[in-house]
Amino acid sequence: PEVTQIVRTLLDNAARHAPGTPVLVTVRPAGSRVEISVADRGRGIAPHLHEAIFEREFTTHAEGNGLGLFVARRLARDMDGDLVVRPRLGGGTEFVLDLPTHVESTEAAGVVDLTHQETAPAHRVGLP
Repeated sequence: PEVTQIVRTLLDNAARHAPGTPVLVTVRPAGSRVEISVADRGRGIAPHLHEAIFEREFTTHAEGNGLGLFVARRLARDMDGDLVVRPRLGGGTEFVLDLPTHVESTEAAGVVDLTHQETAPAHRVGLP
């Protein structure tokens, strides 16, 4: 499922770029939409790179291929949503995935598995 792939990409990026920092995953209803936020307490992303990180083959890490965020945003937009990045209040980075609520209910029967083996035990988040 596309939503799970996007969230996994965001969790992998947080583990790679903000190792050892807490990662907060939040799901918020927003009218007929839902916002899934993945926020870390790493060093953050310079504002002038906020759009560049979503470009094909852009990477700041030797282990990256520059496709993760590019593909994640394309998937979000293919579902009539979007993926954006912003500074996290208090330091760090927050990625926000904005989607129409009907995407989750048809894709995963309202459940997204947010398992991230390197940083946390499995979490299940129910969506409307």
